[in-house]
Amino acid sequence: MTLSNLYAGKMHAVLCRKWKTRVKGRDWYDFEWYVKRSTSLNLEHLQERMYESGNLDKNIKLDEKLFKELMYKRIENLDVDGAIKEVSPFIKDKSGFEFWSKDYFKLLTDKIIFEK
Repeated sequence: MTLSNLYAGKMHAVLCRKWKTRVKGRDWYDFEWYVKRSTSLNLEHLQERMYESGNLDKNIKLDEKLFKELMYKRIENLDVDGAIKEVSPFIKDKSGFEFWSKDYFKLLTDKIIFEK
């Protein structure tokens, strides 16, 4: 499995995980990790995972524009404080959480590099 495919799997979790009112902070921590390391995202692999899970209609092509729209919508509904609380016990240096906000995650979304 390539790093760009692992990234796609993580983005599938970010976009499609169904935890109702809970949030998995580790997904958002990992998302930040991939973006900060300039890892390219395999959008085709993500699309296939979303087709398989029923989170994307097979008649729709997942392109960069649609992906970003889905991310922005997901971020708007994100409980940032809940994400921090969930992942915090696993992280020694908590100073990075000072930046966590909906605007920060939108900024990270804008910095995603897509595999060509």
